[in-house]
Amino acid sequence: VIYEDDFFIVINKSAGIVVHPGNGNRKTTLVNGLLYHFNKKLSDLNSVRPGIVHRLDKDTSGLIILSKTEHSYKYMIKQFKERAVRKTYFAIIKGNLSSSKGVIDAPIGRNPNNRQKMAIVNGGKEAITEFEVLFYLGNYTFVKVHPITGRSHQIRVHFSSLGHPILGDRTYGRDNVNRSSRLFLHAKQLVFNHPASK
Repeated sequence: VIYEDDFFIVINKSAGIVVHPGNGNRKTTLVNGLLYHFNKKLSDLNSVRPGIVHRLDKDTSGLIILSKTEHSYKYMIKQFKERAVRKTYFAIIKGNLSSSKGVIDAPIGRNPNNRQKMAIVNGGKEAITEFEVLFYLGNYTFVKVHPITGRSHQIRVHFSSLGHPILGDRTYGRDNVNRSSRLFLHAKQLVFNHPASK
């Protein structure tokens, strides 16, 4: 637990943990653990995903917000929908980016050849990712990333499309897995307006 008040819990999720129950995983999820830990004090507007206002991929680590009240749940859902939440991720990607900063603006949708994956596709949903190089690590680049939109696998798909998949990405960068034990993508910071204090 990184932060808690009467409205929210902010968790630093480890890589490898599924956020909420779904097909194939009903019990060993972040939500199950939090319902037990906090004695079911999460917003239950969405009973399948109590308190969940946004998600992280199973293999992504970092900050995730869970709401404790119906008011904070609705308030946060609105902020995410209106793109009022500023999200910052850190990632290590394969290769050295030639630009020190930039914007990837490419629509994302289901991969027509593999429905389990996402891809840049004509007619996909708008997807915008800002990035800034922090430093180089040999043949890798450490980047700070701001996803403006929130599409499934957005950061992973966007960097893979540039030929710079995220280190450890077994879905979008198979030749990039060799020595890595995990996906090197971390949700570092969330900036939003608090429902009470604003």
